[in-house]
Amino acid sequence: MAAPTLALSGTLNRQTYAELFDRTFDLIELREEKVPTQGERFFNKKQVPRLDHKMGSMGRILDLPVESEDEDDVPMTQPMTGYNKTFTLLPFRNGIKVTRKMVELDQWDMIQAMMGGLFNTYKWKLEYQYSNVFNTAFTTAGADGANLFSDSHNHIDGSAGTWDNLEAAAELSADTYSTMRLNMRNRTNEKGYVQPLMLNELVVVNDLERKAKEVLGSVRTADTDLNNEFAFHGESNIVVWDWLTSTTAFFGRDAKAPTIDQGLYEFVQAPAEVMDNTSDFGIDILFARRLRFANAVGATDLKAWNGSVGA
Repeated sequence: MAAPTLALSGTLNRQTYAELFDRTFDLIELREEKVPTQGERFFNKKQVPRLDHKMGSMGRILDLPVESEDEDDVPMTQPMTGYNKTFTLLPFRNGIKVTRKMVELDQWDMIQAMMGGLFNTYKWKLEYQYSNVFNTAFTTAGADGANLFSDSHNHIDGSAGTWDNLEAAAELSADTYSTMRLNMRNRTNEKGYVQPLMLNELVVVNDLERKAKEVLGSVRTADTDLNNEFAFHGESNIVVWDWLTSTTAFFGRDAKAPTIDQGLYEFVQAPAEVMDNTSDFGIDILFARRLRFANAVGATDLKAWNGSVGA
């Protein structure tokens, strides 16, 4: 049977939903809706007063002490400023309305429940915003001008060189997991000092869930004939993110790293709200509701993350 087609006007009326008034139906059930909320756990939400929000940072890491005698001038140092990024918040709206006749003739008491999905459209939108940061992270620049996952991030102190959170384009395996783990342990801070990260979460799309569990859940090293013990068995939690679009990419993060190093934000100017719509529609509308919110979702620099496009 072909999919139903509707003239979607945003109005619940008896012409569009004739089944609700058709006496030949013995039962009409409401399809349930449950939004799989998965991305919110990674993002730091902040309320802001305007539709543009410029974020910067200041450091506290100083140069190392140098050899100096008491009669010498004291060698002075100072912390570095940081990169900045401006987030542009956008307004979003949605609405639904119902005619008076629709409510009068509703024999199944469906109308209120059908309109109840309005707030969930906000939840769906938010999850798409969250996942889009990672779906585009290999080609979208962060605050430092490099792509969010890149092998050429400039340290804030230029004398410290660069840092790298881009893994080789290879499939998830015991070897690529171990390499990512080592690369994160080798991370340095803005002055180039040792600043190791712990790979304690492996984030994968559902296509890689089985592989991730084979790699981390096996006492023996997967994909080899040597039967060697896998040294990092069970060391990282596996997080499956169904909203990711790549079937091969995988990500590692230090979930205990500071918020600023996670680098993921949602800025909210107007929280999501469903309210009665009091506009004059010029037709016999019994009631209407509207949803509105204003936000921006994005990233500065993903210092607590490493990523691979996979293979």
